Amino acid sequence: MNVKIKYFANFREITGKSEEQMEIQKNSTIKNVLDKVIEEHPDLEQEIFEDNELSDYVNILVDRRNILDRNGLDTKISSNDTIAIFPPISGG
Repeated sequence: MNVKIKYFANFREITGKSEEQMEIQKNSTIKNVLDKVIEEHPDLEQEIFEDNELSDYVNILVDRRNILDRNGLDTKISSNDTIAIFPPISGG
């Protein structure tokens, strides 16, 4: 299956791209996709995970729906889904 991964803010800087297409296996979950993303971009691991859990400050959307409103890291992915990965937002 093919999915689109979109990166925002400093995740764009880390990956060197704003989006990419990724081939994943059928019946994959967000966790499977993130594992593949980190395999391609190892520097993202410390930004996305804390103690092997999704960082509280990272937001991941699948077709504009937050994975926390679905099944978290166990959210199933379908062919042609768009996965947006947002880093923590800071400002003042």
